[in-house]
Amino acid sequence: MGQGKPLTPIVIMIIIFELKRSLDLSTAHGITTMIVCVCHALNDRHVQQCIDDGANSVAKLARKCGAGTDCGACVCELRAMLVQNSAPETRQASQAA
Repeated sequence: MGQGKPLTPIVIMIIIFELKRSLDLSTAHGITTMIVCVCHALNDRHVQQCIDDGANSVAKLARKCGAGTDCGACVCELRAMLVQNSAPETRQASQAA
């Protein structure tokens, strides 16, 4: 993936705040979440909602929520989530490859 813009201190602070808020909400409700995209502070539940809403490729996830558009570190996890949510025959074909 391409290189994104360097993160400014204010952006880093916002990301930390959003991650903390997400973790605080999860803990308060007994829900465990996993941060998938640090650059956009997206957790697995947000990405899953985008997949449930019809995003069936990394490119569509990128357009819908921005995941995978900066550093690219989350792309493998995004692909894994897409495969996990695909039809059984698609899942088998991708695992065989």
